Amino acid sequence: MKQTAMPLSTSETDIFFALLRHALWNEPLVPEQWGKTWSWNAIFYAVEMHALQSLLTNSILSLPKEYQPDGAVQNRFMQLMALNMREHSRLNADIVSFFTLLQQHGFHPVLMKGQSLAPYYKNPFFRKCGDVDVYVGSEDYDAVCDFLKHQYPQAVFEKATDKHQEMKWKETEYEIHRYSELQFYPQDDKAYQKLMQEAVRNLSFVKIAETEIPVFPIQILPVYLLSHLWNHFKTGGVGFRQFADLAMCLHNISDSLDREKLQKDLKDVKLWDEWLLCGALMVQRLGLPASEFPFYEKMNDQKLDNFVSVIMEDGNFASGRDYGKEKKYWRKKFRSLCIHINRYACLLKISVPLSFKLLLANLMMGFKRLSKGV
Repeated sequence: MKQTAMPLSTSETDIFFALLRHALWNEPLVPEQWGKTWSWNAIFYAVEMHALQSLLTNSILSLPKEYQPDGAVQNRFMQLMALNMREHSRLNADIVSFFTLLQQHGFHPVLMKGQSLAPYYKNPFFRKCGDVDVYVGSEDYDAVCDFLKHQYPQAVFEKATDKHQEMKWKETEYEIHRYSELQFYPQDDKAYQKLMQEAVRNLSFVKIAETEIPVFPIQILPVYLLSHLWNHFKTGGVGFRQFADLAMCLHNISDSLDREKLQKDLKDVKLWDEWLLCGALMVQRLGLPASEFPFYEKMNDQKLDNFVSVIMEDGNFASGRDYGKEKKYWRKKFRSLCIHINRYACLLKISVPLSFKLLLANLMMGFKRLSKGV
Protein backbone atom coordinates (compact mmCIF):
# COMPACT_ATOMS: atom_id res chain seq x y z
CA MET A 1 0.00 0.00 0.00
CA LYS A 2 1.36 3.39 -0.99
CA GLN A 3 2.17 5.66 1.94
CA THR A 4 2.23 9.42 2.12
CA ALA A 5 5.58 11.07 2.62
CA MET A 6 7.05 11.03 6.12
CA PRO A 7 8.73 14.43 6.59
CA LEU A 8 12.28 14.48 7.90
CA SER A 9 13.48 16.92 10.51
CA THR A 10 16.56 19.01 9.80
CA SER A 11 18.65 16.57 11.88
CA GLU A 12 17.26 13.56 10.03
CA THR A 13 17.92 15.16 6.65
CA ASP A 14 21.52 15.87 7.70
CA ILE A 15 21.93 12.23 8.81
CA PHE A 16 20.46 10.99 5.52
CA PHE A 17 23.07 12.95 3.56
CA ALA A 18 25.87 11.98 5.96
CA LEU A 19 25.09 8.31 5.26
CA LEU A 20 24.97 8.96 1.53
CA ARG A 21 28.31 10.81 1.52
CA HIS A 22 29.86 7.95 3.49
CA ALA A 23 28.55 5.45 0.93
CA LEU A 24 29.78 7.50 -2.04
CA TRP A 25 33.11 8.84 -0.82
CA ASN A 26 33.74 7.12 2.51
CA GLU A 27 33.37 10.45 4.33
CA PRO A 28 33.66 9.68 8.07
CA LEU A 29 30.44 9.35 10.05
CA VAL A 30 30.36 11.23 13.37
CA PRO A 31 27.11 10.11 15.06
CA GLU A 32 28.17 11.73 18.33
CA GLN A 33 27.33 15.07 16.67
CA TRP A 34 23.85 14.04 15.52
CA GLY A 35 22.12 14.96 18.75
CA LYS A 36 19.12 13.10 20.16
CA THR A 37 16.13 14.57 18.31
CA TRP A 38 16.03 12.12 15.42
CA SER A 39 14.49 8.75 14.59
CA TRP A 40 15.52 5.93 12.26
CA ASN A 41 11.90 5.54 11.07
CA ALA A 42 11.79 8.70 8.97
CA ILE A 43 15.34 8.15 7.68
CA PHE A 44 14.52 4.60 6.58
CA TYR A 45 11.39 5.82 4.85
CA ALA A 46 13.47 8.33 2.86
CA VAL A 47 16.10 5.70 2.06
CA GLU A 48 13.40 3.43 0.61
CA MET A 49 11.59 6.23 -1.24
CA HIS A 50 14.86 7.16 -2.95
CA ALA A 51 15.91 3.57 -3.77
CA LEU A 52 19.12 3.71 -1.72
CA GLN A 53 18.72 0.66 0.55
CA SER A 54 21.56 -1.47 -0.80
CA LEU A 55 23.88 1.51 -1.26
CA LEU A 56 23.53 2.69 2.35
CA THR A 57 23.45 -0.67 4.17
CA ASN A 58 27.20 -0.85 4.85
CA SER A 59 27.22 2.76 6.03
CA ILE A 60 24.41 2.08 8.51
CA LEU A 61 26.10 -1.09 9.77
CA SER A 62 29.44 0.72 10.18
CA LEU A 63 27.99 2.89 12.95
CA PRO A 64 28.88 2.21 16.59
CA LYS A 65 26.49 -0.36 18.04
CA GLU A 66 24.62 2.16 20.19
CA TYR A 67 23.61 4.14 17.08
CA GLN A 68 22.58 1.21 14.91
CA PRO A 69 18.91 0.30 14.28
CA ASP A 70 17.48 -2.85 15.84
CA GLY A 71 18.45 -6.32 14.64
CA ALA A 72 15.31 -6.90 12.56
CA VAL A 73 15.97 -3.77 10.50
CA GLN A 74 19.63 -4.67 10.06
CA ASN A 75 18.69 -8.15 8.84
CA ARG A 76 16.18 -6.74 6.36
CA PHE A 77 18.73 -4.32 4.90
CA MET A 78 21.39 -7.02 4.68
CA GLN A 79 18.94 -9.30 2.89
CA LEU A 80 18.09 -6.52 0.44
CA MET A 81 21.78 -5.91 -0.22
CA ALA A 82 22.43 -9.63 -0.79
CA LEU A 83 19.46 -9.88 -3.16
CA ASN A 84 20.64 -6.79 -5.02
CA MET A 85 24.12 -8.25 -5.47
CA ARG A 86 22.61 -11.43 -6.89
CA GLU A 87 20.37 -9.33 -9.13
CA HIS A 88 23.43 -7.57 -10.56
CA SER A 89 24.92 -10.87 -11.69
CA ARG A 90 21.65 -11.99 -13.28
CA LEU A 91 21.04 -8.65 -15.01
CA ASN A 92 24.58 -8.48 -16.35
CA ALA A 93 24.24 -11.95 -17.87
CA ASP A 94 20.88 -11.03 -19.41
CA ILE A 95 22.30 -7.81 -20.89
CA VAL A 96 25.16 -9.66 -22.56
CA SER A 97 22.78 -12.28 -23.98
CA PHE A 98 20.28 -9.65 -25.17
CA PHE A 99 22.88 -7.41 -26.81
CA THR A 100 24.62 -10.35 -28.46
CA LEU A 101 21.32 -11.50 -29.98
CA LEU A 102 20.49 -8.03 -31.37
CA GLN A 103 24.00 -7.47 -32.70
CA GLN A 104 24.09 -10.87 -34.42
CA HIS A 105 20.98 -9.88 -36.34
CA GLY A 106 22.41 -6.58 -37.56
CA PHE A 107 21.03 -4.18 -34.96
CA HIS A 108 23.06 -1.62 -32.99
CA PRO A 109 21.74 -1.40 -29.43
CA VAL A 110 23.14 1.06 -26.89
CA LEU A 111 22.83 0.52 -23.13
CA MET A 112 21.57 3.59 -21.29
CA LYS A 113 22.13 4.40 -17.60
CA GLY A 114 21.30 1.55 -15.18
CA GLN A 115 23.94 -1.16 -15.21
CA SER A 116 26.26 0.95 -17.36
CA LEU A 117 26.63 3.39 -14.43
CA ALA A 118 27.32 0.78 -11.74
CA PRO A 119 31.08 0.62 -12.53
CA TYR A 120 31.38 4.28 -11.51
CA TYR A 121 30.63 3.31 -7.89
CA LYS A 122 33.38 2.06 -5.59
CA ASN A 123 31.34 -1.14 -5.21
CA PRO A 124 29.18 -1.55 -8.35
CA PHE A 125 27.06 -4.27 -6.73
CA PHE A 126 25.72 -1.86 -4.10
CA ARG A 127 23.93 0.33 -6.67
CA LYS A 128 20.27 -0.70 -6.68
CA CYS A 129 19.27 -2.52 -9.85
CA GLY A 130 16.44 -1.43 -12.10
CA ASP A 131 15.20 -2.23 -15.57
CA VAL A 132 17.36 -2.38 -18.71
CA ASP A 133 17.09 0.63 -21.03
CA VAL A 134 18.18 -0.09 -24.60
CA TYR A 135 18.41 2.61 -27.26
CA VAL A 136 17.99 1.39 -30.85
CA GLY A 137 17.03 4.63 -32.61
CA SER A 138 14.04 5.64 -34.70
CA GLU A 139 15.23 3.91 -37.89
CA ASP A 140 15.52 0.45 -36.33
CA TYR A 141 12.87 0.77 -33.62
CA ASP A 142 9.95 -0.93 -35.42
CA ALA A 143 12.16 -3.67 -36.83
CA VAL A 144 13.71 -4.38 -33.41
CA CYS A 145 10.31 -4.55 -31.71
CA ASP A 146 8.96 -6.89 -34.41
CA PHE A 147 12.08 -9.05 -34.14
CA LEU A 148 11.80 -9.30 -30.36
CA LYS A 149 8.12 -10.24 -30.55
CA HIS A 150 9.09 -13.06 -32.90
CA GLN A 151 12.19 -14.05 -30.93
CA TYR A 152 10.50 -13.95 -27.53
CA PRO A 153 6.89 -15.11 -28.13
CA GLN A 154 6.39 -15.65 -24.40
CA ALA A 155 7.61 -12.18 -23.47
CA VAL A 156 5.08 -9.71 -22.13
CA PHE A 157 4.96 -6.55 -24.23
CA GLU A 158 3.46 -3.85 -22.08
CA LYS A 159 2.94 -0.11 -22.45
CA ALA A 160 4.30 1.57 -25.58
CA THR A 161 4.81 5.34 -25.76
CA ASP A 162 6.24 7.72 -28.32
CA LYS A 163 9.59 7.15 -26.62
CA HIS A 164 9.80 3.43 -25.91
CA GLN A 165 8.27 -0.04 -25.72
CA GLU A 166 8.20 -1.85 -22.40
CA MET A 167 8.91 -5.57 -22.45
CA LYS A 168 9.34 -8.22 -19.77
CA TRP A 169 11.16 -11.46 -20.51
CA LYS A 170 11.44 -13.88 -17.59
CA GLU A 171 12.68 -11.77 -14.64
CA THR A 172 14.10 -8.85 -16.60
CA GLU A 173 12.20 -5.71 -17.58
CA TYR A 174 13.42 -3.91 -20.69
CA GLU A 175 12.60 -0.58 -22.26
CA ILE A 176 13.35 -0.51 -25.99
CA HIS A 177 13.91 3.13 -26.89
CA ARG A 178 13.10 4.91 -30.12
CA TYR A 179 14.43 8.06 -28.42
CA SER A 180 16.68 8.26 -25.39
CA GLU A 181 14.55 11.15 -24.13
CA LEU A 182 11.93 13.49 -25.54
CA GLN A 183 12.28 17.10 -24.46
CA PHE A 184 9.39 19.44 -23.85
CA TYR A 185 9.10 23.06 -22.75
CA PRO A 186 11.27 24.80 -21.71
CA GLN A 187 13.93 22.39 -23.06
CA ASP A 188 14.80 22.19 -26.79
CA ASP A 189 14.01 18.77 -28.27
CA LYS A 190 15.48 19.55 -31.70
CA ALA A 191 18.87 20.43 -30.19
CA TYR A 192 18.73 17.37 -27.93
CA GLN A 193 17.97 14.93 -30.77
CA LYS A 194 20.81 16.44 -32.81
CA LEU A 195 23.13 15.79 -29.88
CA MET A 196 21.95 12.17 -29.68
CA GLN A 197 22.75 11.70 -33.38
CA GLU A 198 26.27 12.85 -32.57
CA ALA A 199 26.35 10.44 -29.62
CA VAL A 200 25.61 7.31 -31.64
CA ARG A 201 28.42 8.18 -34.06
CA ASN A 202 30.95 8.27 -31.20
CA LEU A 203 29.95 5.49 -28.82
CA SER A 204 31.97 4.43 -25.80
CA PHE A 205 32.01 0.96 -24.25
CA VAL A 206 31.65 -0.44 -20.76
CA LYS A 207 32.69 -3.94 -19.70
CA ILE A 208 29.78 -5.99 -18.36
CA ALA A 209 30.38 -9.65 -17.48
CA GLU A 210 33.67 -9.47 -19.42
CA THR A 211 31.85 -8.23 -22.55
CA GLU A 212 32.20 -4.80 -24.17
CA ILE A 213 28.74 -3.19 -24.29
CA PRO A 214 28.16 0.06 -26.25
CA VAL A 215 27.07 3.14 -24.28
CA PHE A 216 26.77 6.86 -24.96
CA PRO A 217 30.13 8.69 -25.16
CA ILE A 218 31.38 10.22 -21.93
CA GLN A 219 31.32 13.73 -23.44
CA ILE A 220 27.55 13.57 -23.96
CA LEU A 221 26.70 11.30 -21.01
CA PRO A 222 26.31 14.13 -18.44
CA VAL A 223 23.80 15.94 -20.69
CA TYR A 224 21.80 12.75 -21.17
CA LEU A 225 21.81 11.91 -17.44
CA LEU A 226 20.78 15.44 -16.46
CA SER A 227 18.07 15.41 -19.12
CA HIS A 228 16.68 12.12 -17.82
CA LEU A 229 16.87 13.29 -14.21
CA TRP A 230 15.25 16.63 -14.97
CA ASN A 231 12.42 15.13 -17.01
CA HIS A 232 11.51 13.03 -13.98
CA PHE A 233 11.72 16.10 -11.75
CA LYS A 234 9.49 18.09 -14.10
CA THR A 235 6.82 15.41 -14.13
CA GLY A 236 6.70 15.01 -10.37
CA GLY A 237 9.50 13.02 -8.83
CA VAL A 238 13.18 12.15 -9.01
CA GLY A 239 15.20 10.15 -6.51
CA PHE A 240 18.48 11.10 -4.89
CA ARG A 241 19.66 7.82 -6.43
CA GLN A 242 19.69 9.58 -9.81
CA PHE A 243 21.66 12.53 -8.42
CA ALA A 244 24.13 9.99 -7.01
CA ASP A 245 24.46 8.42 -10.48
CA LEU A 246 25.34 11.75 -12.07
CA ALA A 247 27.70 12.65 -9.22
CA MET A 248 29.59 9.35 -9.50
CA CYS A 249 29.73 9.68 -13.28
CA LEU A 250 31.28 13.15 -13.03
CA HIS A 251 33.68 11.97 -10.31
CA ASN A 252 35.08 9.47 -12.81
CA ILE A 253 34.98 11.39 -16.10
CA SER A 254 35.24 15.09 -15.22
CA ASP A 255 38.91 15.37 -16.19
CA SER A 256 38.16 13.92 -19.63
CA LEU A 257 35.40 16.36 -20.55
CA ASP A 258 35.69 19.16 -23.06
CA ARG A 259 34.10 21.75 -20.78
CA GLU A 260 33.58 24.34 -23.48
CA LYS A 261 31.58 21.86 -25.56
CA LEU A 262 29.67 20.66 -22.50
CA GLN A 263 28.62 24.24 -21.75
CA LYS A 264 27.50 24.77 -25.35
CA ASP A 265 25.50 21.53 -25.39
CA LEU A 266 23.76 22.34 -22.11
CA LYS A 267 22.84 25.82 -23.30
CA ASP A 268 21.65 24.54 -26.70
CA VAL A 269 19.31 22.04 -25.02
CA LYS A 270 18.31 24.78 -22.52
CA LEU A 271 19.50 22.85 -19.49
CA TRP A 272 22.07 25.36 -18.27
CA ASP A 273 20.20 26.75 -15.25
CA GLU A 274 19.12 23.22 -14.32
CA TRP A 275 22.75 22.08 -14.50
CA LEU A 276 23.84 24.78 -12.05
CA LEU A 277 20.96 24.03 -9.67
CA CYS A 278 21.61 20.28 -9.62
CA GLY A 279 25.34 20.87 -9.34
CA ALA A 280 24.89 22.91 -6.18
CA LEU A 281 22.96 20.01 -4.66
CA MET A 282 25.57 17.43 -5.66
CA VAL A 283 28.47 19.48 -4.31
CA GLN A 284 26.90 21.00 -1.19
CA ARG A 285 24.80 18.02 -0.06
CA LEU A 286 26.10 14.87 -1.80
CA GLY A 287 29.76 15.82 -1.34
CA LEU A 288 30.97 15.79 -4.95
CA PRO A 289 34.24 17.78 -5.03
CA ALA A 290 33.56 21.21 -6.52
CA SER A 291 36.47 20.78 -8.94
CA GLU A 292 34.69 17.76 -10.45
CA PHE A 293 31.50 19.62 -11.28
CA PRO A 294 32.09 21.84 -14.33
CA PHE A 295 30.94 25.44 -13.78
CA TYR A 296 29.93 24.90 -10.16
CA GLU A 297 28.27 27.91 -8.52
CA LYS A 298 27.57 27.92 -4.79
CA MET A 299 23.90 28.25 -3.88
CA ASN A 300 22.30 29.95 -0.91
CA ASP A 301 21.71 27.25 1.73
CA GLN A 302 18.07 28.18 2.28
CA LYS A 303 17.22 27.90 -1.42
CA LEU A 304 19.10 24.63 -1.63
CA ASP A 305 17.24 23.29 1.42
CA ASN A 306 13.95 24.14 -0.32
CA PHE A 307 15.09 22.21 -3.42
CA VAL A 308 16.10 19.25 -1.25
CA SER A 309 12.74 19.36 0.53
CA VAL A 310 10.78 19.10 -2.73
CA ILE A 311 12.91 16.18 -3.97
CA MET A 312 12.74 14.45 -0.60
CA GLU A 313 8.95 14.65 -0.57
CA ASP A 314 8.59 13.57 -4.20
CA GLY A 315 10.58 10.36 -3.87
CA ASN A 316 11.90 8.21 -6.73
CA PHE A 317 9.36 8.31 -9.60
CA ALA A 318 7.04 10.35 -7.31
CA SER A 319 6.73 7.35 -4.98
CA GLY A 320 6.24 9.69 -2.01
CA ARG A 321 3.27 11.55 -3.49
CA ASP A 322 -0.27 10.45 -2.71
CA TYR A 323 -2.58 10.98 -5.68
CA GLY A 324 -5.45 9.27 -3.88
CA LYS A 325 -7.84 6.64 -5.15
CA GLU A 326 -10.25 8.80 -7.07
CA LYS A 327 -12.04 6.70 -9.71
CA LYS A 328 -13.78 9.51 -11.53
CA TYR A 329 -11.53 10.82 -14.30
CA TRP A 330 -12.03 14.54 -13.77
CA ARG A 331 -11.76 14.34 -9.98
CA LYS A 332 -8.52 12.43 -10.34
CA LYS A 333 -7.16 15.06 -12.75
CA PHE A 334 -8.24 17.91 -10.47
CA ARG A 335 -6.53 16.29 -7.46
CA SER A 336 -3.36 15.84 -9.50
CA LEU A 337 -3.49 19.50 -10.60
CA CYS A 338 -3.84 20.66 -6.97
CA ILE A 339 -0.82 18.57 -5.93
CA HIS A 340 1.29 20.02 -8.74
CA ILE A 341 0.24 23.60 -8.02
CA ASN A 342 1.23 23.13 -4.38
CA ARG A 343 4.55 21.66 -5.51
CA TYR A 344 5.31 24.63 -7.73
CA ALA A 345 4.35 27.01 -4.95
CA CYS A 346 7.16 25.36 -2.95
CA LEU A 347 9.49 25.83 -5.92
CA LEU A 348 8.84 29.58 -5.79
CA LYS A 349 11.16 29.60 -2.78
CA ILE A 350 13.97 28.38 -5.03
CA SER A 351 13.37 30.36 -8.21
CA VAL A 352 10.32 32.23 -9.47
CA PRO A 353 11.17 31.74 -13.19
CA LEU A 354 11.88 28.04 -12.58
CA SER A 355 8.57 27.52 -10.80
CA PHE A 356 6.49 29.17 -13.51
CA LYS A 357 8.35 27.38 -16.31
CA LEU A 358 7.83 24.00 -14.69
CA LEU A 359 4.17 24.70 -13.96
CA LEU A 360 3.61 25.78 -17.55
CA ALA A 361 5.45 22.70 -18.80
CA ASN A 362 3.21 20.41 -16.77
CA LEU A 363 0.05 22.21 -17.82
CA MET A 364 1.05 21.91 -21.48
CA MET A 365 1.79 18.22 -21.06
CA GLY A 366 -1.44 17.71 -19.11
CA PHE A 367 -3.54 19.32 -21.85
CA LYS A 368 -1.76 17.16 -24.43
CA ARG A 369 -2.69 14.04 -22.47
CA LEU A 370 -6.26 15.23 -22.05
CA SER A 371 -6.55 15.66 -25.82
CA LYS A 372 -5.54 12.00 -26.15
CA GLY A 373 -7.90 10.91 -23.38
CA VAL A 374 -5.05 9.68 -21.16
